[in-house]
Amino acid sequence: MLKGFIFALAFANFPDFSNLIRFLTGSVHVVLKDRWSRWPGREITENYHTRFLRGGFMKLEEYKRLIENPVEFIHNTILPKACPGLGTPGSSQWNKT
Repeated sequence: MLKGFIFALAFANFPDFSNLIRFLTGSVHVVLKDRWSRWPGREITENYHTRFLRGGFMKLEEYKRLIENPVEFIHNTILPKACPGLGTPGSSQWNKT
């Protein structure tokens, strides 16, 4: 399992949940449609290790917002860009996922 600290930080206000979401599995990857990893037997050959990709999830002008409120920024900006399976924060799709 991979460490999903970005999720733990995004849901820091919900400690019961954030402690569990720290670990990503292939199934979670499929549901979230995350754009920062590729998984063996899914996007890459089964004989390879999971790969992390670089991604342009932040623009230079967004760093000020990240510094001002990291949890809110990750929750409302980074996660929707990196995990399109979540949908829009607060939407029924977001809550269901």
